[in-house]
Amino acid sequence: FWTLDDFHRFAMTLREPAQIMLFYLLFWTGCRIGEVLALTWDDVDADAIHISKTMSRLRGAPYIRAPKTRESVRTVPLPAFISSMLTDYKQLTVYTGPELFQITSSAAARLLARHAKQAGLERIRIHDLRHSHASMLIQAGVPAIAIAERLGHKNAQTTLRVYAHLYESTKDEVVSVLEKI
Repeated sequence: FWTLDDFHRFAMTLREPAQIMLFYLLFWTGCRIGEVLALTWDDVDADAIHISKTMSRLRGAPYIRAPKTRESVRTVPLPAFISSMLTDYKQLTVYTGPELFQITSSAAARLLARHAKQAGLERIRIHDLRHSHASMLIQAGVPAIAIAERLGHKNAQTTLRVYAHLYESTKDEVVSVLEKI
């Protein structure tokens, strides 16, 4: 996964508004690539995005379907700066269709690889931006149950299982809290 500093280095290499918006949404929401590619402007509120579908490809054509799990249908609150970026992006975009983005997940993966290399960063997969988001929240002390809800996990156990290695680093924190008590 990438740290916030890594993401900023990567983001500084992006030039196109659609690319910038796509990768900011992926990093700052923890959504899956298919969920972000399926977003329409009707799914965007002033302070949240509503995940109710995902996009994949079937015989080369876009295919919209229900998300991975029932829990994946969710509302993801946005930081104010992401909401502001979405407003600006909507005004800047020339494309007038309902979708936010006109790109495939494989094209997005190639962009990620190319710009990671430009930034001198380790190459990661698109899905690793989701892991980067979760690890950033874990390091900030956000409870596992809140992270599970944000990511659309069935329960906090899923989050704990997937990110257990990151919780290992909080052992020293626990001792520090106990000593303060």
